[in-house]
This record gives sequence, C-alpha cells and structure tokens, in this order.
Amino acid sequence: MRSPIDPPPRTAQARFAADFGQRFLITVEIGEAFERAQSRTHDTSEPIDVARIARFQRLCEAEGVAPVYLADGTIARSAELADMLRGPLAAGKAEIGIQLRPALNPPAGRERAELLALRTEIVRNFGSAPVIYRAVGRGAGALAAATPRDSGIGAGSPALPHFDDTSSGGRDDRRHPIAPYWADATHSVLQLPLTSVFWGLLRRQGEWLDPLLAPVPRLHGALARLGLLQRIALTCPGISVEEAIRGIDIALDDGLPLLVFAFDCSLRDADGALQRFHDWWTRVFAYLELRAVRPTTVRDVLRAAER
Repeated sequence: MRSPIDPPPRTAQARFAADFGQRFLITVEIGEAFERAQSRTHDTSEPIDVARIARFQRLCEAEGVAPVYLADGTIARSAELADMLRGPLAAGKAEIGIQLRPALNPPAGRERAELLALRTEIVRNFGSAPVIYRAVGRGAGALAAATPRDSGIGAGSPALPHFDDTSSGGRDDRRHPIAPYWADATHSVLQLPLTSVFWGLLRRQGEWLDPLLAPVPRLHGALARLGLLQRIALTCPGISVEEAIRGIDIALDDGLPLLVFAFDCSLRDADGALQRFHDWWTRVFAYLELRAVRPTTVRDVLRAAER
C-alpha cells in the first residue's frame, strides 16, 4: 500500500454513484482537547468537553447531520463520553473513528498493534466499530500497512491539501488532491482529504504561487485582503463564516463530490465564543442546504464509491 504521506497518482481518484451528488461530512477531533479539559478541572469525572460535545451533537441531530468523532487512546477509555455517544452511535446519528500520532520511526509492528488495540477499546467502550482513521504528524506513513485488512476500517482522512506543516512537526500535503482517492490498487481504503481550496483572482495559480509566499507570511494576509489569493481550509474554529462560504462555493463550483469539514472541540467558553461557534455552524448548515449539499456519513460514502 502506498504511504499516506505520498501524493497519489491521478488514476487513484475515486468515483461515486450517479445519485451521490455533492455531500458534506464533519470530522470532530476530540482527543487532545479532552486531555486539556481534564487538566483544567479538579473534577475529572465530569470533564467540561463532554457537555460541549453533547451540545454540538444535539445541534447536528437537529440538522440531520451525523458527525464522525475521532478518538485517541484517552477518548477510547472515557466512560463519560461513551455514555453520551453510545446512543447516537447506535442510532446512526454519529460515527466514530481513530486518531493517532504515530512515531516517526516506530519499531516494526508497534503502530499496527496500537491501532488494533485502540479499535478493540473503542468497540468495547462505545459499542460501535471505528469507520475511519486519521494519522497526524510525520509518522503517518507507519500505518499504511496496518489499517485496511487488519482493522476493517475502510476510510482514512490524513491529508490537508495545500498546507505544509513540517515546521511544527507535521506533514507536507501541498501536492495532495482535495478529492477522495484510493490509498491502494485494490481499493480497500478510501482517503477523504480535509477540504481546502484557493480563493481569489489568482486562485488558479495558487498551487505554484502559494509555496513561493511561504518565506514571507505577511504576503498571505495582504493578498487575501486584496482578494487576490487566499488559502481556505474548512476548519472550525479557524475561519469566519464568510470565509467558509467562499471555500464552499469554490469547492462546489469545481465539482468536488465531498466536502470534509474538521472541527477541533478545544474551543473554550469565553466572551460568548461557544455561542458564536454554534451560530457559525447554523449559518454553514443553512448555506449548504441552500446549495443543495446533503450531509453524509463515512459508511454512505464507502457504499457510494465505485470500486
């Protein structure tokens, strides 16, 4: 299997059933945020993030959206979160996945063993098998041989196209496509990149122009303010709702079949931040409905993918 760090050939691009149309998926990263919440409170039996995640889950259910929660080792063992999510998972109103940060040069078999152990823990605690994985950091390639056949996980979401995070220990995903693609020749794992696009008058030149701007970060902001070039990733928090709508428009107008949002639930309730956050999602959901983009799940994406 090709390493998820390496960009795929064009022939790897996935195709979907004709009635799939254009859909959206929300991935929720909760591992590191959950750990930070526990360290901030004396009552670790009731971490504050559980209440926030429950509120977000209620918002999604009201909109007919089933988010996929990405769990690391801490989350997999959380009784509080399992109690909250077990019902939505069983009812098909949410999904669960795995998030790992593999070591750069792990001993043979270590990452495979960690992945399988985490899957077992999630099934035991949440009563639902993980459907997707996200390996972050430079060691993501270590999971290439472990994920599909041994764990039964049919989808991955490791890439953030157009972004180079190597300076902070991450990956260089600038050459990765934004459309879903197969990780291997046998079509056993479907990669679902996080959606990021270039917006502005120079967006068609963004792939070669953006790396040239990297040594001068201030130029990114200047070009964005002038409406010439802006790199927009559909992540929340991180961008304004107006920027999100720009990114949605570009992705849809370019024919992207699947928009993958990323939500980091580490947002703290200060100065009305949580209310603004929920307002952000309410407006985004309304705009997606206006553009006739329906929500989907990882399971539905895998069923619609032509093999």
